[in-house]
Amino acid sequence: MSLSNNAWSISPRNPIRAKRLSMMAYKDLIEADMVIASGIVEGAARYVVGERLDCSGMRWIPERAEALLHLRCIELNGEWERFFAWGYQRWRDHMQAGERVVIRSEHADALATATSIEATDRQEREPSQRAKAA
Repeated sequence: MSLSNNAWSISPRNPIRAKRLSMMAYKDLIEADMVIASGIVEGAARYVVGERLDCSGMRWIPERAEALLHLRCIELNGEWERFFAWGYQRWRDHMQAGERVVIRSEHADALATATSIEATDRQEREPSQRAKAA
């Protein structure tokens, strides 16, 4: 079975590709020095996921595997100190409120979001700003 070049051409007249034509701005992406190949993404996924989760004999439930991958990405992005400060502040808030702090549970807790980490950063800066004002 042979296919004509027209069947695979990228043109607005080809209804299969017309919907995705705007996504195929390869020339613009190359000029902007953006990556258009999937090899880098696959390599990053193998490094982040495979190096930690794909060891011999390991079995993971999805929630805990996802939580561990979040932690790995936090570490690889150099955000461990900020994340630790967020976790410590969260623990202190629970303790000060007289709540029971559970270290290990049957369900994975939600990890930090950018908003919650920024809020912790603001809380840490406030006491130092108050001390300067006094």
